[in-house]
Amino acid sequence: MTCVQAPAASAATFTAELVARNSRRCVSVDGASTANRAGIIQYDRVGGTNQYFRLG
Repeated sequence: MTCVQAPAASAATFTAELVARNSRRCVSVDGASTANRAGIIQYDRVGGTNQYFRLG
């Protein structure tokens, strides 16, 4: 997993790009959907917003 550093705060969030160990493909939201229960797929790394996840 590749992550951006979290700010120093108790309720910190950070953005992460999740990469599968064996395939080296990114976890992506299928079709860049913002709907609940959207499908999750592995896809080549293209830097789209559907490949970054806010964690925290």
